[in-house]
Amino acid sequence: LYCMIPFIWNRPTYSAIMSTWGQRCDTIHFLTDAMVGGELNGDHISFTNNNGEEETTKPYWEYPPETFPSNVKFINMTRTWECPPTYNKRTGRTEQKVCRHIWEKMWRSWVYVDEHHKNDAEWFCKIDYDTFFFPDNFKYYVRDVKNWDPVGEHHYFGHVIQHRSRKDAPMVVGASACWSRKTLGDIAQVYREMPKGSKKGERGKCEDRAHATEEVTTSMCLREHLKIEPEAARDDQMREYITIDRYPLVLTWNRTEQGEWWFWKGKPKDAGQMENTIARRPIGIHKYKKPEEILTLWEEFYGPRSGNEALEKVGKQRHGEVAKRFVEEVRKEMGIDQ
Repeated sequence: LYCMIPFIWNRPTYSAIMSTWGQRCDTIHFLTDAMVGGELNGDHISFTNNNGEEETTKPYWEYPPETFPSNVKFINMTRTWECPPTYNKRTGRTEQKVCRHIWEKMWRSWVYVDEHHKNDAEWFCKIDYDTFFFPDNFKYYVRDVKNWDPVGEHHYFGHVIQHRSRKDAPMVVGASACWSRKTLGDIAQVYREMPKGSKKGERGKCEDRAHATEEVTTSMCLREHLKIEPEAARDDQMREYITIDRYPLVLTWNRTEQGEWWFWKGKPKDAGQMENTIARRPIGIHKYKKPEEILTLWEEFYGPRSGNEALEKVGKQRHGEVAKRFVEEVRKEMGIDQ
């Protein structure tokens, strides 16, 4: 399993991932923008350090040797992540916003992986930095549940939605999108050959362009050039292996009472809901942006059962009873608790 994290360099988040779930990937690389500086906070970058001093960005090669770990790989892009400063009405301050040219970053990253690491793994996953990933559960899914051939078969899978792209075509959401080695090799060639440099934004074409939506364009390129459709990762009870929000919240989503809002659009009528929304061998749970949250999740799902303060706190939060029951069932399924 090759784990690829699209990244803007941030040492606390890097360290949190590498000290928890990242160590369970066979190979893990952080594909990072060449310009480095500031402190990432959600969609914004702060350029004021802890001493109140202003900082700026500079290319990674201007930093001293050994500044960055060896598994941080820098991707040179034609579009920078640095947007012009904008005024934030909520805080009353002018802030530097992140320009999310994620599509260019993703296709260039996959070309890099194909050229340098295709033979390092059978399966390749793009994992958002705020997704807590379960590598062992991923391997269980592709080998024991699906018994797929990663070398001879095309596969592109994850949490599938159908409400954002043209004509509601299905696509895999960005929290975690995975594919086989065969898919990697073939789509990388599509990316090399597609038109480059468009500034026209979203227009329904498989091409390099500004402000494109990564998930939409990825699924479009796979569909148009390779006839590959996204596959929903669900268990035999129709529960999702990958969440798009924090697990305590997802476990309360009631399709019957809440109606067909965008999350449910296109999903089977018998898809799991409420406590049955998430599989008990989850592959990824999403929207945990802070390093301390990553560390807490590690304790919740992998820490010792006795004296586990993180696990006890789960039961005291909102929706705590449901959330704690879910965590305990996951731990049992993974063999953490016997």
